[in-house]
Amino acid sequence: MRKRSNKNDKWKSFTGGRNRKARPRTFKTEAAAHAFAKEQGLESYKLENLKNTDTKDKKYRIFNNS
Repeated sequence: MRKRSNKNDKWKSFTGGRNRKARPRTFKTEAAAHAFAKEQGLESYKLENLKNTDTKDKKYRIFNNS
């Protein structure tokens, strides 16, 4: 790890990071979402399509009902 000598130095330490909150897992197909839920042992869950109605592409997210 390189020590910063100047605050405008473009190299940053790897210990900091962006501290972004973890986002929910999404899937391109319903089958992939169902397979993941089965693998994780989820029994009561719902799928939500996150894409707009204008687009043909789909993006699914799993909601746990328990």
